[in-house]
Amino acid sequence: MTAAPGKPRLLFLACYFPPVNSMGSVRAWNIAKYLSRAGWDVQVVTPAAGIWRESFRSEVEPQPGITRIETGYRRRLLSPAYTRSADSLPARIAGKAMRFAARKLRIEAESGWVSAARAALSGLRRGDADLVLATASPFGSLFLAEEVAGRIGVPCVLDYRDSWTLNPFASTPAPARYAALEKRLVCNAAAVTVVSPSMREGFERAYGATNVHVLTNGYDPEELDAAVPMQFEDAAFVYAGNFYVPKIVIDPVFAALSRMTDVQGWTFHYFGGAGELVRAAAERFGIADRVRLHGRVARTSSLAAVKGADAAVVITSIFGNETPADRGVVTGKLYEIIGSGTPALLIAPPVCDAVDIAGNAVEHVAGHDIDAMTAFFRNAVRHRGTRYTPPPEHAWPAVASRLDGLLRNVLGTKSSPGERYA
Repeated sequence: MTAAPGKPRLLFLACYFPPVNSMGSVRAWNIAKYLSRAGWDVQVVTPAAGIWRESFRSEVEPQPGITRIETGYRRRLLSPAYTRSADSLPARIAGKAMRFAARKLRIEAESGWVSAARAALSGLRRGDADLVLATASPFGSLFLAEEVAGRIGVPCVLDYRDSWTLNPFASTPAPARYAALEKRLVCNAAAVTVVSPSMREGFERAYGATNVHVLTNGYDPEELDAAVPMQFEDAAFVYAGNFYVPKIVIDPVFAALSRMTDVQGWTFHYFGGAGELVRAAAERFGIADRVRLHGRVARTSSLAAVKGADAAVVITSIFGNETPADRGVVTGKLYEIIGSGTPALLIAPPVCDAVDIAGNAVEHVAGHDIDAMTAFFRNAVRHRGTRYTPPPEHAWPAVASRLDGLLRNVLGTKSSPGERYA
């Protein structure tokens, strides 16, 4: 790795990074983009672009200060949705069996990328980087970051987009040996970043960690400014993203909308890969004629839809669970909605970080409060086109500035004001 004179060199492990179109790559991209503008030389370790399926690729302009170490991706049949892998009948059968076995053995779908990245980095030596940062998932990349940082003698910082052993969406608890591994990993790192205060609280309680810092997600003002609002004929309510049964489901929203059959001029638009689930729910609630399914779309189209909508919907949980893990769920798309200035309905537990972070930028309701949801949607129809000014503290330049300060503190240096986001 060769950096410009005086620039700290960051080795950044990010399985999900543009051009792949995923929420994980959004965080990784903005970290790299704004750290490079803050004076870092960022070298991103990530799969080669041709590994991703065309349907999951997005165009991203090159950024000065960001270079790539492109890796292979082994065992692609474990993650066939995103990666280009064999589509023959024997391959599909073998892949299904492999994924079943991997789930039973708790092997990550991206384990083949981690091993390919290890091979790509095998030649790194002391002096090739000043700091190693990894963003997870996959969680195997965190262990790889620790390994590489130890080998080349530099600090290691771990970034958690989601929890591993403390994951509130896990169907079964993680084995105790995994918790022990994570405790060692977290406590030995120079610093750990997580996306919410409650997530930090969970780490501190479970592992006694004192090096955990909150680094929220954010919205990229440049990206949103470039998005052209989608035009809708009727009042448009938009949900973009996935669902996690039973905590994140569309049923309460459709229960509310089923009470609005007397109101003319509105439609609900779903952008994402769970179209059949949404269609079935719409039929159960008798509003199939008001629901439009757009399928998976390019990120630019999703942002255009949110920006042009009269209301957007975000769900972190329809239940009232209040464990630290549940309170700490703050989906990345919440920030993009906040950044768009579109009125938003946030369905979340009564006490949670998403509510604290969003503040007055959203209308917060509990998952059981169908009356409040209905009132929100009726108001959105009456006041089409309402917008507000996005709070700047949730923009990625501000978020990345905090990360810049943390990383420079780890290195024992101070940032130069003239280098920030020039």
